[in-house]
Amino acid sequence: MSMRKHSIHRKKVPGFSEDILRTFSKNAFHGAHQLARLRHAHELQGTVEAAQMSLDNYRRANELGAPDAPNVLDVARGDALLGELKRRHEYIMSPKDSQLANVANSIGFLYHLGASPASAITNLTQNAQVTLPVLGAHHGFAKASRMLGAAIRDAARTGGNIDRTLTNPEERRAYNVLLARGDITKTQTHTLAALAEGNRLQSNPVWARPLAALGYMFHKAEVINREGAGMAAYRLARGRGDDFNAAVQYASDIINGTHFDYSASNRPRYMQGNAARIAFQFKNYSQNMTWMMYRNLYQAFKGETPEIRRVALKTFTGIMGTTALMAGTMGLPMINAVKYTANAAHALFGDDEPFDFDTEYRNWLVDNVGESAAKWVANGAVNQLTGANLANRVSLSNLWFQDADRELEGKDAYYQMLDGIVGPLGGMAKNLFVGSKMVADGNVERGIETMMPKFAKDAMKALRFAHDGANTLQGAPIVPDVTTAETFIQGLGFTPTRLFEQQKENSALYGYQQEIQERRQRLMNAYALAVKAGDDTDIAMEKIHVFNRQYPEIAIKSEALRQSLRARARYVSESEGGAHLQKKLAPRLREMVGEEQPPAP
Repeated sequence: MSMRKHSIHRKKVPGFSEDILRTFSKNAFHGAHQLARLRHAHELQGTVEAAQMSLDNYRRANELGAPDAPNVLDVARGDALLGELKRRHEYIMSPKDSQLANVANSIGFLYHLGASPASAITNLTQNAQVTLPVLGAHHGFAKASRMLGAAIRDAARTGGNIDRTLTNPEERRAYNVLLARGDITKTQTHTLAALAEGNRLQSNPVWARPLAALGYMFHKAEVINREGAGMAAYRLARGRGDDFNAAVQYASDIINGTHFDYSASNRPRYMQGNAARIAFQFKNYSQNMTWMMYRNLYQAFKGETPEIRRVALKTFTGIMGTTALMAGTMGLPMINAVKYTANAAHALFGDDEPFDFDTEYRNWLVDNVGESAAKWVANGAVNQLTGANLANRVSLSNLWFQDADRELEGKDAYYQMLDGIVGPLGGMAKNLFVGSKMVADGNVERGIETMMPKFAKDAMKALRFAHDGANTLQGAPIVPDVTTAETFIQGLGFTPTRLFEQQKENSALYGYQQEIQERRQRLMNAYALAVKAGDDTDIAMEKIHVFNRQYPEIAIKSEALRQSLRARARYVSESEGGAHLQKKLAPRLREMVGEEQPPAP
């Protein structure tokens, strides 16, 4: 009856739609959804009801005080688990799919990832960084490397059509099963582009064609990943004696466990709402990787059997090892714990010297292993071998929030945090505002570059590098002699390693300079406030003497303190109603806003 009534729905539109393709696609999708509900809804509902009955019996045994009764904590855990299952069942039966959220996610995907070669290339590293350690923990790294490498080569040379290379009928059958289950083709790209959930964008050629074209490289890269991981896992499972069904299930688990399932029903519940889908558009990967690392670390110590503990430990250390090769020690997740601890210790027990963990750590590496080796250790081998900064893209230390260019405090730290919260659409809006301001200030080309989508921005940067070199907004050269290879790397979407390292060094220099200058200003402010309040200035002067001994180049001299006091007094005397205006312009400004002129003294 529901399917019949669906055909008579009208949205106050007279006549009928002439878009046959859209009509067919929409009805095909909704028809498939209804058929799936007819086939499986009663099974899902029966499972939920059976779980509720089991929990009720569990709770009753506790209330009756049976000898083997569960404790109250176990009952509470059961309630929490069943409640989550019920909410997920409700979502699957009645998904809340907003067209606005779909369009917003599509725009965010196109702006940040669409048509970007760097995004597709980075995606191809997932097998080496995550899948290989997982397979290696089960089958040995040498064997897993051979199998995974061969499968990836076959998938890559066929452009994501590994079935063309499969001559074994059983392997072809396994591939078709994985394909039918959606383990291979339902990729993150389709979800991010709002195609995988069957919404109206999928049936609208105006959107579907450009989305498919712009997401082609990213989608193909992920299909190659999934085909390679799935077939390698299947072959390894069959090699250890698993039957066909068990091997296919193992391959499916490896695909979804290392490349993840990005469908709406598999998202964390706090990411399923329409607003959350926009804000956390690219955080599904972060959530999956965080859970994977935590789960393996937990099982390495708390696993039920020695074998589970052994496999979990090998998996976790394997992922850390491959990450260190690609992103260096600065890309490891535990580096954040060390960084925050070091910064807190310096704040509590350190002196007044500037301190930045990243800079101090890199300097320590240079002192102990040399400048060249320090770069390999800090940023990984891939950066040094390829000349492209891949470390930031595969780093596990910035899964949720990107590191700021320098240590931030107060409102600056707050704004940096907001940048990480507002999501891709907010980032796009920020770029548009910043770019338009640059255009208004006369930096037209750089302003347009800032506003462009990622793939266009990278192309414009590459052209600028080839013509002018890598310069600051004011025209100061950062890397004046950009090579042809580095220009090509920038065109792909990667920052050249040499530019990245120079920018990191500049950031550290500016950060230390700002901290020293801010400390100098704070000391002068403290002295001025003490004078104004009539307090003893000895404490302030003692700190000023310490500063002068540390930084004689910018020592706070007596004349500077007197000038500061005079400037403060002049500022107060020239202010009217809390507004301090330039003396010569003040009468004109007050006239322009219609304010009465103050009486002449």
